Amino acid sequence: MMTREYWLSKGFQDRSSYPYGLSRSGDFTIRQSQLLEDNGTFIKALLNDQVVNPTKDDLLIRELICSGSDSDDELVNAWLKYSRIKAKGKSMASFNDGGKKRSVSEVEVDDDWDSAEVLEID
Repeated sequence: MMTREYWLSKGFQDRSSYPYGLSRSGDFTIRQSQLLEDNGTFIKALLNDQVVNPTKDDLLIRELICSGSDSDDELVNAWLKYSRIKAKGKSMASFNDGGKKRSVSEVEVDDDWDSAEVLEID
């Protein structure tokens, strides 16, 4: 168990679900990704009862997150969104092929395209 300040000093990353970071995933707004990156490790520790002497606000945040309902708190809503996406197992980042080069045979080709159908622009 560590102090609140210790957990808040640690940046949050989820390399398994978001290998390029939360902010590049397309799942979160800029504000949501900042909140998660700045507070995610603390929230995770709070939910696992690893924070020494949590404040009343910390306990309220934990209660709101555990209830699973959206609130007026941006951090709570960002964490709930993260949790829902994580539970589904699919994020926008999971659709990225990692820049893998593919041969022409692996890429969908539109065989119906006719060069005579090219639009003329005046």
